[in-house]
Amino acid sequence: MADETVKSGAPAEADEPENAAETPAAPEPEDHTDPGAGEGLSAEQVELLRAEVQSVGEERDRYRDALVHERADFENYRKRNAALERTAFERGSEDAVMRILPVVDNFERALQAGAEGEKFAEGMSMIMRQLQDVLTALGVSEIDTQGEFDPAVHHAVMQAEDEDVPSNQIVETLQKGYRMGDRVIRAAMVKVNK
Repeated sequence: MADETVKSGAPAEADEPENAAETPAAPEPEDHTDPGAGEGLSAEQVELLRAEVQSVGEERDRYRDALVHERADFENYRKRNAALERTAFERGSEDAVMRILPVVDNFERALQAGAEGEKFAEGMSMIMRQLQDVLTALGVSEIDTQGEFDPAVHHAVMQAEDEDVPSNQIVETLQKGYRMGDRVIRAAMVKVNK
């Protein structure tokens, strides 16, 4: 087989190139040393430079170690604050529950007493006032539903058509709304005039 081909279809190469002069020689490795390096520096200056390089390396290591310690300290700080936040929330919730429990106790006593009529209504009013005092102590206040509808604090669930009432005025409160400080906890459900 005089004309052998490789799978790609190209003719097989001969063992030696036809013209050896055309084949470039492998490049010689470059000498990266500066022929003038070290010339003009005394052994003492070279030692000083080596000491300075070592000093800079040590300083770099100190900064790296300090950074690692700072990161670890910050991570510990973050975890500690998250734990403190959880604890504070739990204690705050506990405090709120502890204030409400006496009201629950009074409701149970009133129901067990089996009072009827006026005495029962009077007992329920006293318990309601006690509960309102607890809510006030916790910073909870009722949202005003008199006047114009405010979508930030009111939730309109019904509409009325009363020509005697101005448009967009609240005509009835269906469920009271509450806020804690400036934050709305529950919007008041209201009926609004068209």
